[in-house]
Amino acid sequence: MRARRLTVLTSAAAAVCAGALVPSAAAGQAAVARGTTHQAASHEDDECTSPSSTGDKPSKYNRTPKGTGPWHVPLDPCNTEGAGATETPYYNCAYWAAEKRPDVWVNAVWKYGYSSKHPGAWRIAVDAKKAGYTVNHAPAVGDIASWGRNADMGTTSDGVTYTASAGGHVAYVEDVLAHHRITISSMGQGSDGGYTTTMAYDRKHSQFIHQPS
Repeated sequence: MRARRLTVLTSAAAAVCAGALVPSAAAGQAAVARGTTHQAASHEDDECTSPSSTGDKPSKYNRTPKGTGPWHVPLDPCNTEGAGATETPYYNCAYWAAEKRPDVWVNAVWKYGYSSKHPGAWRIAVDAKKAGYTVNHAPAVGDIASWGRNADMGTTSDGVTYTASAGGHVAYVEDVLAHHRITISSMGQGSDGGYTTTMAYDRKHSQFIHQPS
């Protein structure tokens, strides 16, 4: 059986799956007041009001491309996980999770700031619990999947085992299949693009942040 660890890369802008820009409380309140979850601290104009995956239609920024990858999407200037970036930060798993589920950032990450203490993507689930989100081991389409530091994520049908990085990992659940399999889209596997993967998820180490009921 082959093993593949999600690659941890770093850049001057951010550490993979390890840090986030936490906007000021005023910026977060402005986002909620304007009815958009894509409000970044440094963006106050209309370009940050594009619909998100929590709205009626996915925006051009968070529509998951077809294929297993590496796939590419335009840089969303209002995603705080990409603050300071001049191109889409494919090395950052939190960027894509924020793109697909910005509600978690508005309601949890911006409030508790997962990067402020013991930074790592694994703390996004901790923040979500504090904010009242249901987080458990049963996946549903639209969830954010979360894994802890160096945790076993799951195994593909061709025997490739995925392991989270030292900062943990987050991904978006695109589909839930039989036999404890899920299809996820994510970034943070490398700097060449995003990937879509189907795997039998590790039922002990996999957590899922559900959508608000």
